[in-house]
Amino acid sequence: MATLKVHMIGNAHLDPVWLWNWQAGVDEALAAAFSAANLLDEYDQFVFTRSDMWFHRIVEDLNPELFERVRRHVASGRWQIVGGWYIQPDCNLPTEQAFRKHIELGLRDAREKFGVDVTIGYNVDSFGHAGSLPRILAENGYDSYVFMRPMKHEKELPSNIFRWRAAGSDHELMAYRIPVAYTSPAPDLREHILKTVEEVDPSMEHVMCFYGVGDHGGGPTRRQIEYILEHQTAFDGLELVFSHPRAFFDAIKSQREKLPVVEGELQMHAVGCYTSLRRLKAEIRTAEHKLIAAEKTVEKLPDCADPDAAAKIDKAWEDVLFNQFHDTYGGTCLKSAYPDIFDQIGRARAVADALVVSATRRLSTKQPPVALSDDALAYAAVFNHHDKPYRGYLEHEFFGMTGRKAHLVDAETNEPLATQILPAESKSSTSLRVLCPIELAAGQTKLLRLSPDGHAVRKSDIRAKRSGITNTHWRVECDEKGLTLTDVASGKITTVAVQVLEDLSDTWSHDVVRFQGRPLGPFKRKRVLLEEAGPVRASLAWIGQFKNSRMRLRARLYAGDPFVELVLDLFWGQQKTLAKMIVEPAGPIAERIDGIPGGRQDRPLSGAEFPLHDWTRLRSADGTDLGLIAPEVYAIDVDQQEARLTLIRSPRYALHMDDVPEKQDPAQFPNDFLDQGEHRYRFLLRTGQNIDLEQLARIALQIQQPPVHWDPPYRRNWP
Repeated sequence: MATLKVHMIGNAHLDPVWLWNWQAGVDEALAAAFSAANLLDEYDQFVFTRSDMWFHRIVEDLNPELFERVRRHVASGRWQIVGGWYIQPDCNLPTEQAFRKHIELGLRDAREKFGVDVTIGYNVDSFGHAGSLPRILAENGYDSYVFMRPMKHEKELPSNIFRWRAAGSDHELMAYRIPVAYTSPAPDLREHILKTVEEVDPSMEHVMCFYGVGDHGGGPTRRQIEYILEHQTAFDGLELVFSHPRAFFDAIKSQREKLPVVEGELQMHAVGCYTSLRRLKAEIRTAEHKLIAAEKTVEKLPDCADPDAAAKIDKAWEDVLFNQFHDTYGGTCLKSAYPDIFDQIGRARAVADALVVSATRRLSTKQPPVALSDDALAYAAVFNHHDKPYRGYLEHEFFGMTGRKAHLVDAETNEPLATQILPAESKSSTSLRVLCPIELAAGQTKLLRLSPDGHAVRKSDIRAKRSGITNTHWRVECDEKGLTLTDVASGKITTVAVQVLEDLSDTWSHDVVRFQGRPLGPFKRKRVLLEEAGPVRASLAWIGQFKNSRMRLRARLYAGDPFVELVLDLFWGQQKTLAKMIVEPAGPIAERIDGIPGGRQDRPLSGAEFPLHDWTRLRSADGTDLGLIAPEVYAIDVDQQEARLTLIRSPRYALHMDDVPEKQDPAQFPNDFLDQGEHRYRFLLRTGQNIDLEQLARIALQIQQPPVHWDPPYRRNWP
């Protein structure tokens, strides 16, 4: 029998934020780098493995002398850089563009500062992995991947070494699931080594065994290194060697074709992390889309952009990427760590907003003067940064126009646009808020003129009463539990309601597959309001209460539009509970496809909790589709009867009940629990045959990145 070579991987797993704040993470990064450099100087055989370009950036910025030592060890091949991402993020929630930015910024640093090309993906503690990642990684030159979660008790795999193929794609990587743990703090590594070997197919002749103190930095210790030196040939049939992941994957490369194939996502671990601290998830997602929009705006308006716009955008992305770290984004950090995190995300959003404002306003000054029409009350400019046409709705406020009756006109074609006057946000405002449908070509800037009423488009298919609202496609009515949506053509009914459930799981929801807590009841209806009844949009509001929580669910129909828009405002005041929006189609569900970052994933109708990215399509047994766009919801479970979108959860901050069982604490205050307060969600829903998945993804993108609109300098014809 051949000797099994055990590749001993010395690493320092560091959570830059978790049960400490980011400042402590900086200290630990410096300490871990100093310790590793000293051990490399002391032991000629020792090899150190480290991921995360943030870690190396901290060392470079704060201790240049230490950074030069690190560079020398990288050049010698004994400080191995893996991962090549900015940080080890959550691997379900970021957008595809964010994953690519992790790679872009990380690989750039690796090449420019160390002269190395990173080809091994490395997310050893992330809580599940999206099925699109093999494609994203392979397209950027990666050939291998190392992870640990989900572990054996959470997902059965044919082998811990396999070929991981992307969902719906031929792209694949060699993948290794760490069988025991990515760290081993004990100086005696015997038990750790033997448990690792038990879990791996010996015919592969190679296995990786990870050691070193983790989470709060640390890394390999002298006693561990000396143990390996003393026991290199002490185990029957084993040879211990100081190694690194690249050496391991190169060693098994010749056996690649015999490896089993695993296709699609690797779930599930800690399903509560898809929804814990929902506010942060919404802030990060918004920041991602603002930065993407800023990049596109700068790309399309290069003569109007700040000269250092690209550098500003990359710096802002670093704030976002840093806070996509899996514990941070997963909502599992200390409560006291999050104020700094929200500040950093806000800084990124502010940079994106400033770049878009400066580029678009300069655009107005560079365009030729407009001959002001005699009937012009004011002007608005609208810019589409997308690479594809935009079709949607514009809401714009013209100030100093209270009491005016007016409509919008395309200033270039003189075509009147369907216009609806909306209430201003403030009762004290002197503004005129208007709503109109808008179509823009890719990269187009359109000038709109506000003109006195007289020849505005009046024809509309909307009918509105307090008892219900209708257009050509839908009839929406309210009942005691929620909304009834009737497809006008087929008469089929979809219902929407919000249900509250008991949730006694911890922040991660360890060992939970589906949230099946005791039902605590629906929201109780308090009133129904007909809020809008115009030629462009009608809005019906269902207002309800559950104990300390209140909700307002608006259903909106637009003239001629096949989508129903739902806007949910939720004031959440519950603890140890969760809320789900229940969407029940007209017939049994036979098939479902969910959006994932940059792709789609077929999923079972098992009722298990899965991460959701922007949209889902449910197909009934008769072939009717229900397309549901939900960009501010991050988890869903679906069975044959209904889809249940997880709106919010409220465990305590950083509660890990495997370690510390929760006990009733008389000093507990509601804000010791996650996500108390205000939340807003938007949904679009339609039914039909063979609903286009690309359309769902495109609309989800466009409602998160709407056109920019502003008042150009010739905004009013002053009397």
